[in-house]
Amino acid sequence: MNPQLPDDDLLARRLDAQLAALPPVRAPAALVARVFAEIARREAMPWWQRAFHAWPLGAQIGFVLVALALTQLVTLTAIDFVHLDWAAAGSAAADRLQSVTTLFSTFDSLLGSLARVVPQRWAYGGAALIGFFYALLIGSGTFAFRALHARRGLE
Repeated sequence: MNPQLPDDDLLARRLDAQLAALPPVRAPAALVARVFAEIARREAMPWWQRAFHAWPLGAQIGFVLVALALTQLVTLTAIDFVHLDWAAAGSAAADRLQSVTTLFSTFDSLLGSLARVVPQRWAYGGAALIGFFYALLIGSGTFAFRALHARRGLE
């Protein structure tokens, strides 16, 4: 703990007295007009475009009930989908699922073959090159955004 010096209280009282003696500062007229225009624009917005806490109570309760019902529906549908007997279903969805599984299995075996054939240094070099170009893309995008944003500020 820092012990309070006796002069701190005196300094605070003097500073408070000096600040209270200053005349009030008025906002510029342009700022006042913009603030009141923004307040009027927000007041004119329909209730569904406002923040959730500004909605009418009935709409808030209805939204929460509908959201809970949809969540329950999605959860039950997902549980039924997982427990579905795909072999007995014999539908087009089962065929699509089988083809997607085959595609991923083929891709996995291709990656395994490439891992055995390509030298390890090439793989690390390729990963480093991909990382470099990714960082270059992020950097050039940031530079372009800042350059365009700075131009807009000058207009």
